[in-house]
Amino acid sequence: MVNLYIMEWVKIAMLLIGCSHGIYGVAIMADCPSFNRTAATLDKHWCKNDATVTYTVAKQNCEDICSVLAVPTNGTVESFHEFTNGTQRWVGIENNGSAWSGMDPDYNQWPGGVEPASNGQCQAATFTYSMASVNFSAQSCEDTFPYQCQQGNIDIFW
Repeated sequence: MVNLYIMEWVKIAMLLIGCSHGIYGVAIMADCPSFNRTAATLDKHWCKNDATVTYTVAKQNCEDICSVLAVPTNGTVESFHEFTNGTQRWVGIENNGSAWSGMDPDYNQWPGGVEPASNGQCQAATFTYSMASVNFSAQSCEDTFPYQCQQGNIDIFW
């Protein structure tokens, strides 16, 4: 019970910090396995998932990179995500068909330090929004691609 009480205050604090940084949502993301980035090659892109979903923005830990996102529309979008390691994680969005890669090359790195072309070659994920959380699953085009993240859950706090 005490832990739940503490978590509620943590949520409120994170939301306030997020607002001060111009972030449109704050999220706690489940940990994913670390990835072997050195094994990645630029010709192994994740499959684009064309399924449309209802979207509300979700970000992690109030990093400055969050602020590069456009204001969310709560519309139908195609969603993409990238995990780096246990501390720097974020969710990226391709909003209503307009493409962007969303990575700061000086902050978080894509494989090889090169941003992918803004054509949906990012890691693909399907997000389903509910009142409390965003559930996602991800898959790669090749079984040997080292970024397999499987699935996770993002809790949304507003």
